[in-house]
Amino acid sequence: TGSLASVIKKSRESEILIPSEEDSLFINPLDFDEFLIALGRKDLCDIISDFVTNLRPIPNVILKELIFNFRLYMSIGGMPQAIARYIETKDFTNVDHVKRQIIELYKQDMKEQGAVPSDNLFNLFENIPSELSKLNKQYILSHADKNARYSRYEESIGWLEDAQVINVARCVSEPSTALSLSLSDTKFKMYLLDTGLLLTLAYDDGSPLTNEFYESILKDKLHVNEGMLLENIVAQGLTSIGKKLRYNIKIDKERRKTVREIDFLIKDKFKIVPIEVKSSDKNIETKSLDDFLSTYSSITDKGIVFYPGNIKKVKNVYYLPYFFAFYLDKINFS
Repeated sequence: TGSLASVIKKSRESEILIPSEEDSLFINPLDFDEFLIALGRKDLCDIISDFVTNLRPIPNVILKELIFNFRLYMSIGGMPQAIARYIETKDFTNVDHVKRQIIELYKQDMKEQGAVPSDNLFNLFENIPSELSKLNKQYILSHADKNARYSRYEESIGWLEDAQVINVARCVSEPSTALSLSLSDTKFKMYLLDTGLLLTLAYDDGSPLTNEFYESILKDKLHVNEGMLLENIVAQGLTSIGKKLRYNIKIDKERRKTVREIDFLIKDKFKIVPIEVKSSDKNIETKSLDDFLSTYSSITDKGIVFYPGNIKKVKNVYYLPYFFAFYLDKINFS
């Protein structure tokens, strides 16, 4: 646990309360590099840094190990006490118990604060997994409360965001290099700050999740709502490098059908970069990405697909392993 202590000490962020049987600690989730260092695998950080710098295909044996450790990170999460419990016990049920304690602390804070109605906070929080499991993952308030209006929930959303419980992605209706100029107030996606907590919240049946369940995730055999976890972990990665979460959808009003959906939009110098998250490396369709790149060719020159495969470039689209979301600020695409 010495390496974990050093990582916590140098962590860039603050302040989420982590419960403990002994004491409390204020810290944000560790990023992927910090997670690897805590596990004593700084060698993998150095390997990632090399491929981030050179942006060349990763030998399969190395990629396999990196993906395994990333899935381990996605499963455990970045909360220091959960990681410490894994290092101590190597028991996922034990780790899940810690994460359940953190979630209960969140709920207790929601109950005890007096700034906004606690029922609103509970409604929003409890429905995050359900909304992320939907096809377009956009949060529909009426799913949490049939009488909901954005005006009634706006402060509650802000409270959860300010309390660093959630990351909110805002919809950009008219993409431009100034992404904040056309944000929609009422269209948004809501992610949990930590994907490990999302996993526990989403699959909570009243008791800690078993080792067998976690092993199915590590072996990529869950196959149920994994897109929810993958998009959340990419959001977590982008947030960890200081990116504001933005996305874009285009609706054909006559057909009442979504014809373009871009999971994330980020700024890269004077251009914007559309990003899609794919759960498979087979038969990948990029219709939305291609449409966006064509429609906004004056302000974008490349797209990114995060997927469970190796580094490659097809025309002006970069295909990158999921964990590269934590390193986009270090990549020189030119």
